[in-house]
Amino acid sequence: MYLLDDFTVEELFHLHFQFKKPVIPIKQQWQLGALDPFLHKKYSNLSSGLKNKVKLSLALFTDTPALLLDEPCTNFDDTNSAWYNEMIMKHWLHKLVIVASNQEIEYLFCKEKILLQDFKTE
Repeated sequence: MYLLDDFTVEELFHLHFQFKKPVIPIKQQWQLGALDPFLHKKYSNLSSGLKNKVKLSLALFTDTPALLLDEPCTNFDDTNSAWYNEMIMKHWLHKLVIVASNQEIEYLFCKEKILLQDFKTE
């Protein structure tokens, strides 16, 4: 997901949900993501972990039939990794989620796993 650097966090959410259907109200998304203190900051001024949390929040709270994630907890501390797992369990448990990752914590909830090393040929 590419986000515009000159937009504030609040503007990014409002722009995104002009085109997509939210799972829960936007204000509730900000609260669940602990993003309220950063709403008026430009995306470009956020730390790499916060940038990732904004992107992940937009993905997690968008009503779509499938969710594709590539290393979703990049630059996250333990608290934000736990938040990710909690949001997946709450909003995505009965939908298709595909996670590409080397970190088991990012795909603990997955019922099926494909390990690419199992398909390696020499």
